[in-house]
Amino acid sequence: MVKLLFFGSYSAYKYGGAEYSANTILNSIKNSELIVISGRLEHLEDKVSKFSYPSMINVEFFYNYYFRFINFFINSLRIKKVFKEISGDLLLAQLPAALAINYFKGPSVYFFRSENDLNIYRTHKKGFFRSISFLIKFSLEWPFFLFFCVQNRRAVKKAKLLVVNSTFMAKKVKLKFNKDSVVHYPPIDIKKLNTLKLPALKERKYIMMVGDDVVKGIEIFKEIAAKMQKHEFLLVGKKYRELKKDNITYYPFQADPMEIYKMVKLVLVPSIWEEPFGRVAVEAQALGIPVIVSAKGGLPETVSSADYVINDLYNVNVWTNKINWMLSDYEKHSRKALEYVRKFEMSDSMKNLFDEIYKKTGIRLESRI
Repeated sequence: MVKLLFFGSYSAYKYGGAEYSANTILNSIKNSELIVISGRLEHLEDKVSKFSYPSMINVEFFYNYYFRFINFFINSLRIKKVFKEISGDLLLAQLPAALAINYFKGPSVYFFRSENDLNIYRTHKKGFFRSISFLIKFSLEWPFFLFFCVQNRRAVKKAKLLVVNSTFMAKKVKLKFNKDSVVHYPPIDIKKLNTLKLPALKERKYIMMVGDDVVKGIEIFKEIAAKMQKHEFLLVGKKYRELKKDNITYYPFQADPMEIYKMVKLVLVPSIWEEPFGRVAVEAQALGIPVIVSAKGGLPETVSSADYVINDLYNVNVWTNKINWMLSDYEKHSRKALEYVRKFEMSDSMKNLFDEIYKKTGIRLESRI
């Protein structure tokens, strides 16, 4: 039996796409002794529900919202202690993988999930005062960012396999580190989602976006809503409580995403950062909900054609015209969405991932799918 370790700073929490993807991968593995190592983050304890794993190690993590690389430096010392006391046959790691890979003595797999994994540190917030704020922050953090970059390069070199979640990320990894990687789209049970029935279109009134950070394109979404007063908009995020303001309803995450999707007729993903992938875009389309994405990162890979991609993302008129175009022939766009997302079916992707892990590490993970 394989003793498998999995590390991620937020692994214990139902926090975002990376954590849900990891949960799906881990739940698909059979005949292994799984130990999940996660940070324990006080600010999430009462706000975000948790995954259940047979065996977990929760490491008390330092967390400051503004200084992620200072967080990394302090938490690296805490993780180092954990790996002095635990061993395994294989380590899977993400966000940030370097925290664990460099201290683990066996073979490891590095899952790239964000642009930080590419040693990129920048702001996507616009405006004079925001720029000044970022410069002050960077001046305080740069020694810790350099520490992260050194540790991250070491982890990339040490890992037996690099796994990315889009072709976009594969190109970036090759350019940055001159190493090949394997594209493994986040595992999503497309077949199961296809069987779920949504209420009739007339009962689904919202145009939705998921995210509570500026980089997700919140300001663009609000401008779109302001320009389309006859439509109702839904903004879903971890930080929100249910509240209606003008034609925008703010709504918290739900344990069952279907509680949200059943109210939605269209999904917008107006990200302004290089989003590696868009899990929500795929989930929505698997339910027959059409999606429009910005031309950022791996998002264009989540939709069937350039017809559903916005290049001029700050031009609100382009968004509103596209929305009206899609709503005018909704059934056609819904069918195209359903057809396209079959390529993301997780049963095929999981087999391919485990085959790649075996090729690079010599360790066979058995799939229950």
